[in-house]
Amino acid sequence: MGRPIAALAEPMEEGPWYAAPLTAKVLLCSGGLATDLRARVLSVVDDRPIPGLFAAGELTGGLHGIGYLGSCGLLDALVFGRIAGREAAGPLRRAAADGVSADSRVSPIKPI
Repeated sequence: MGRPIAALAEPMEEGPWYAAPLTAKVLLCSGGLATDLRARVLSVVDDRPIPGLFAAGELTGGLHGIGYLGSCGLLDALVFGRIAGREAAGPLRRAAADGVSADSRVSPIKPI
């Protein structure tokens, strides 16, 4: 499989052997994007929210603080994902309430 074999490794000559598929998963992120309680990403320049940029889950790295809180990653993503979605949809929801077409309120993404 392309992996180096350690010099002290001994062959496994007798079975049975069992295998199970594994998938990658983020266990913990000890850093990342700073966000506020409304899931808005904060600027590294002045700690003010960046308009229209929201984040949730392990890429924010903000839930754990000083100590690791086991088994909280999924709940963190669910709670702040819902908050981020609500906040991101807010301007469109207000536009619809005002009778403005949502398409007219969304600006196209400009390439960098």
